[in-house]
Amino acid sequence: MGRSGKIIVFITILAVAAFAYVYISAQLGATLVSIEEENAALRPELFESVMEALNNGDFASNQFSVPDDVSAENYSFVTYTVQLQGVNPLPAEWAILTLAPVSGDVVLVQGDPQTIPPFGKTIVSATLLTRAHTGTERSLWVEYYVLGRALNAAVRPA
Repeated sequence: MGRSGKIIVFITILAVAAFAYVYISAQLGATLVSIEEENAALRPELFESVMEALNNGDFASNQFSVPDDVSAENYSFVTYTVQLQGVNPLPAEWAILTLAPVSGDVVLVQGDPQTIPPFGKTIVSATLLTRAHTGTERSLWVEYYVLGRALNAAVRPA
């Protein structure tokens, strides 16, 4: 192999190593922007549509429990909003916010999946239906994909 062949091999190895590093280190920055809680009785249309979807089995893995009563006054909607920051040259796709439920949580209604452009920012949100007075403190994380690889990022407090 001649000198130019060795240079091409070296450049190819260097490019593959750089791409592998970017792919392996594809992380998002996730920062909590806000938590808003309101009694479900203040949003009767939303409460009714969520209850109807629960009865139809539309939530699948995002349903944590079966409501023991259907009175909106006994429930709260908690909306979590998170800013995502892409920190490398690969886009993050299908980013959704999820959480670890606590006792009293019923269902998590996730927003539309988002794509975060390379080095870009976007907002994701999710709304939790929970028993009133269970608090808003939850362990939050974002699930996303980079070139088909499933990843997640813990949400940092603001």
